[in-house]
Amino acid sequence: MLENSSKMYSNINFVQAKLNIPFGTHHTKMIFILYKDGLRVIILTANMIQEDWDAKTQGFWISPKFPIQKDKKSCDDFDFKKDLLAYLASYQSPKLKTWENHIQSHDMSLANVKLVASVPGRHIGKNINEWGHLKLRNILSKHGPKDDKKDIIIGQCSSIGSLGSKKESWLCNEFLGSLLQIESTTKKFFDKNYKPQHLQNTTAKNDSFHLVFPTLENVKNSFEGYIAGGSIPYSNQTHSKQKYLSDHMCEWKSNALGRSRASPHIKTYARISEDGTKLRWLLLTSANLSKAAWGTLEKNNTQLAIRSYELGVLFLPKFCGILDQDYFNLSGSYINNEIKQIPRMYLPYDYPLAKYSSNDNPWFVDLEHGPKERDILNNTWPPK
Repeated sequence: MLENSSKMYSNINFVQAKLNIPFGTHHTKMIFILYKDGLRVIILTANMIQEDWDAKTQGFWISPKFPIQKDKKSCDDFDFKKDLLAYLASYQSPKLKTWENHIQSHDMSLANVKLVASVPGRHIGKNINEWGHLKLRNILSKHGPKDDKKDIIIGQCSSIGSLGSKKESWLCNEFLGSLLQIESTTKKFFDKNYKPQHLQNTTAKNDSFHLVFPTLENVKNSFEGYIAGGSIPYSNQTHSKQKYLSDHMCEWKSNALGRSRASPHIKTYARISEDGTKLRWLLLTSANLSKAAWGTLEKNNTQLAIRSYELGVLFLPKFCGILDQDYFNLSGSYINNEIKQIPRMYLPYDYPLAKYSSNDNPWFVDLEHGPKERDILNNTWPPK
């Protein structure tokens, strides 16, 4: 149907994203814009459907206009252009060669972010560090916080996969082991007994990780009403096998930005100080909280299995022109739930977080909640 609809447009081509492991998805959202004098890259969380642009909360990173490269420049191991080309090469499509050439011919040294991508496959050897949560861990081991501060990790997403019956098996060991990585060249990344300091004594309620995820009431009271839940495909069937997540969950609340009723399709991961004044890093990504998106270690930690294509950008202070401190300043950003000054970086949700109450439940897409009309609560449409 897509191919038929594009036949009259010679400038539109489709490239198949091959999924060689079952249950994966092509989830990346990215745009290239070619100018006569440059190239721009946009990495975002919105799909190419009207509903994603009308009344949801989304995230966009828009690059500078990269100029045409006049001479060859050396790049370090985590160069933006190098990682972008490696990601495009993973599609193994001759149709993308033209864009690979465009990227190769532009100077992308102005990029102030690091790419964190996932591509399907079982990655071994040196490639194990190039994708998924191990890519993030690898970057943070070189450029992350310099010591194991008493910080917290906040994940925020619009879907959750099957993470296992015990939080220690993947979430609070392998995955958080990457997000809590500090600058170090001596950590044994794949030592199955290694855990960051905060996770040495994992308890039933681990305060180092918080998950912002919409409640039933969040969806019900959104601009779209219950129909917004179609873009939040977390199931009660999955949750019943990992109820420990409820201990970490916080409702979607974005009063400071006026977006509490704009259902979140954005996905972010952040490391911040407990008092909410210092942001160590922020990742804007297409990746939800799932093994399929981030990867899971197999064969005694010698290979990383990833099912889906994902792409995100990691903001670190040192690459955003902040050389005198290892954090973005968040203090003074929110006063009485209003933005009084524009910070260097800000979170898409309110802080302090609003923990689930005893009456709150996550939104479940597989339960019947009520009529599916957009004006379920007589909401105005489009939202004002």
